[in-house]
Amino acid sequence: MLCPSSLGTAALLKLFPHFQCVCAECTVCCVLFKQVGHNALGSGQVVDQGARLVDIALETSGMFASEGWKHISQAFESNTLHMIGLLSDGGVHSRFDQVVLTVKGAVERGAKRVRLHVLTDGRDVPDGSSVQFVTQLDQELNALNAAHGVDCKIASGGGRMNVTMDRYEASQEGE
Repeated sequence: MLCPSSLGTAALLKLFPHFQCVCAECTVCCVLFKQVGHNALGSGQVVDQGARLVDIALETSGMFASEGWKHISQAFESNTLHMIGLLSDGGVHSRFDQVVLTVKGAVERGAKRVRLHVLTDGRDVPDGSSVQFVTQLDQELNALNAAHGVDCKIASGGGRMNVTMDRYEASQEGE
């Protein structure tokens, strides 16, 4: 796999002049070459994809201006907002900061009760790291609850690879 640490930044930029490495420990490099890069390589321009599009939607609040968001926000006053998604900082399939910013955005727009149903990633982060992410998320939710007088909690959780999204049938490996 190509990355600045193995190829060198100068060589990488010569091969891919529009590449902008903003990663920690080659996360974006992995995204570029493993997950979404094949859609943009050779385009001759920077093409925002995946996590960057979510960043933009959060930075501009565009996510919260969508018709879908407007529709669900009508129920915030008397109902619970349930969200399900991956919880990790792996950067390829999920980003911890985006989960937190989405919940904060919901609260800032009137959500009074939020329940998160988290799926631990299991592919882009070390085994066992889910405990760290759940603990960190719980701290973020507690701070949000205290600051805004809301009720945000983790409602449920499960593993990604062997429970919910096992497209490679990894759960069958030990049988």
